[in-house]
Amino acid sequence: MMEEIVFEGGVQVPTWLNSLASAAAEHIHGIDILSPIGCHSYHNQARDEFELTLFASQTQVIGGRLDGRNVPCGFDVNIGDVMDLFDEPPKVGWQALAKGKEDQIGPHIAFEGMYMGQLVWLRILGSAPQRYEHGRHLDTNSLKLEDLW
Repeated sequence: MMEEIVFEGGVQVPTWLNSLASAAAEHIHGIDILSPIGCHSYHNQARDEFELTLFASQTQVIGGRLDGRNVPCGFDVNIGDVMDLFDEPPKVGWQALAKGKEDQIGPHIAFEGMYMGQLVWLRILGSAPQRYEHGRHLDTNSLKLEDLW
């Protein structure tokens, strides 16, 4: 099933970059039910490199003892399948912890390599950056999930 990717601010991105985001998202599997996948992209013109960051949105709990809290979505990533998306095996790295208070990205897996002849730095974050609104609600009274984006 193709995941719908929500790019930050509804930004238009090259078709090939959207294709990579969608293909990489197919290899992110929710432990329960995967929340909407968010995406941030940036073209680093100095390096002619496209940065692509994917993350599972947080879920805001409505009702119960966690009312009003945003909770991250647990998921797995098939790293080998993501690597296979690149033209040749990419450089792969893992950042286990945030590098400090200013690190908005935090823990993530990074892939750097060529995709359709373009230099790409793809990151899949362990959790959504705090600056992003939650992507869904969980109503504990009705046990219904509602995707917001």
